[in-house]
Amino acid sequence: MTLAAIPASSRYAVRLSGDFFATAAQLGATLLVAYALESGAMIKALRRRGRNQEMLVGFISALGLSGMIGVAISLMLSEHGGRLSTLELVASAFSLSAIGLLGALVALQPLLIYEWSHAATTEYPDE
Repeated sequence: MTLAAIPASSRYAVRLSGDFFATAAQLGATLLVAYALESGAMIKALRRRGRNQEMLVGFISALGLSGMIGVAISLMLSEHGGRLSTLELVASAFSLSAIGLLGALVALQPLLIYEWSHAATTEYPDE
């Protein structure tokens, strides 16, 4: 028996419907739209360019790309229902994690925009 056949033969196999993954893909697509709008506002708010800002933009872009891949995986898994193989289980874990991280980023971006734009425009008299 191979590693890929273990969940299919186990009585503890994970069974998820195709509707679950379709709903996750819809949620992820909605988050991608919000991510795109907020990322554009964030880049516009970051007036200075420097190493820290470039790293932040790269980090945010990587999370957006992983979220997009997660949505694509969810769309592929939405056609499949029933027991998941090991590969499908790993893919679904990645997909749901990526969509969750994208949601967390969308929730935190307004705070990041405020902090970074405030730090770029405020002059502190004691410095």
